[in-house]
Amino acid sequence: MPQNPKKILILSWEILPLMEGGLGVLVRSLVDELRRQGAEVTVLTPHNTDHIDDVISLESGVHKYSKLDTPIPGLTDFVLKEFIPKGKKKYVKWPQLYSKSVVKRTTLYPNNTPIVTRAYAWAVYDWLQENGQDFDVIYGMDWMAIPAHLLLVHHNITIPFYYHINSTEVDRSGGHVHNNDYTARALYELEKKGFYLAEKIAVVSDISKQILVEDYNIPEERIYPIYNDISFEPDKIGFEHLDRGKNVLFMGRVVAQKGLFFLIETAARVLQIDSQVTFIIAGDGSTEGNLLPEIVEHVAKRKLERNIVFTGWVDSESKKQLYKTSQLFVMPSPNEPFGLTALEAIRSGVPTIASETSGFISVVPSTPTFAYYDIEAFANTILHFIQNKDARIDLLKRQQEDLSHHNWPKEVKKLLSLMEVS
Repeated sequence: MPQNPKKILILSWEILPLMEGGLGVLVRSLVDELRRQGAEVTVLTPHNTDHIDDVISLESGVHKYSKLDTPIPGLTDFVLKEFIPKGKKKYVKWPQLYSKSVVKRTTLYPNNTPIVTRAYAWAVYDWLQENGQDFDVIYGMDWMAIPAHLLLVHHNITIPFYYHINSTEVDRSGGHVHNNDYTARALYELEKKGFYLAEKIAVVSDISKQILVEDYNIPEERIYPIYNDISFEPDKIGFEHLDRGKNVLFMGRVVAQKGLFFLIETAARVLQIDSQVTFIIAGDGSTEGNLLPEIVEHVAKRKLERNIVFTGWVDSESKKQLYKTSQLFVMPSPNEPFGLTALEAIRSGVPTIASETSGFISVVPSTPTFAYYDIEAFANTILHFIQNKDARIDLLKRQQEDLSHHNWPKEVKKLLSLMEVS
């Protein structure tokens, strides 16, 4: 392994503007900073990238191998083909009420994503055969890179393989990976196999490191926190017709990992005390676990629709306006590996509170926290800040001070130093 590796091959499903969640933002920030620090970075994705100049699309190879559903040697036990078993409710998108973008969105994670990961693995292998293997490190983003890793191991391609874990199945399942969810258990077992073979693993927070040690039995000395960050320029204006002065904002995918039922029950408690509060829920569902229809139905049953606004998916510009429209940002997740939206909110001037299992607290320790599903504590924290402007100003000042000490170039330099010794 060279002392100063310059050639890094990244395998990723997302990279901004090709994104469905936080992974796309993370990969773009990571790639840009690695290049600024002198690394030569190549990104391979299974999706169409006609609109992204610095990313290589393996779409044609993925399409070819998806039809074949070619197995991965050594991975015959990973037989999962679809996220959603037959007979389950299919993914339904919510109208994009607050997005200026008119581009038609297609999901990056269709039901047959497990098949696509195997096709992607073969497409990556073909690409390396055609373009050479002159890389110091192959860097896989999350579980979708695992079949590629195992295929390369089978073919004796010995380039060191690292992972950067944005989210595990333990996170995505809300901590219930061992329940009777076949999809979650299959992905968890795949992650265990891939992560165990990794040279080193970068994680986005101390919480993520703890999960890999305790739930995946990965040796602690192979796991390194690289705390997330994002380049973000806040907007100066909000949505005036939405701003009633007591807006509480949630932004994220509407899936089990994000704690939306907990948020709705807490909202009901808050509204018993202060009926002027409005909760804005910004985000769409996702193929592998869409809860949006159930959440909307739950709000209707609780007769909370006058005080809870669903925006659907929002583009980057409209997202900035929603921050400016809000007085408080909340992150109620049972398992949140990091939470880049919290950093965006704070940089937009919105004080933020979060469940104590939110990873971004590693870099913003002044954040007020509550235990997941402690409705009284969550409701009281919301009421304290939404009704007290001075408390909000003080909290925001402390959180922005914390963020001023967080240095993304330093984190990426730390990552590059990990690659110097193997």
